[in-house]
Amino acid sequence: MGNRSLTECRRALTPAGTLVLSGGGTSGGGGLIGPMGLIRKGHATNRFVRHRLLVLTATPSRENLAALGELADSGSLPRVSTGRTP
Repeated sequence: MGNRSLTECRRALTPAGTLVLSGGGTSGGGGLIGPMGLIRKGHATNRFVRHRLLVLTATPSRENLAALGELADSGSLPRVSTGRTP
């Protein structure tokens, strides 16, 4: 969601939706700690809201990248976005 706050990201969810924080953007400029502030807020907020707030963790590997490439080439990856975000 770019450089949006946790609250703004949660507003885009359905009532029982899941927000996956991947460390990609920084809310409020992010200066010193970058995306870690948003991830920490997600962890702290998670137990008090009905949304699920998850942090994506992945270890890059050639095997995973090759498998992802095969899925993309075959057209097997589902479309995630169903609309536009301004």
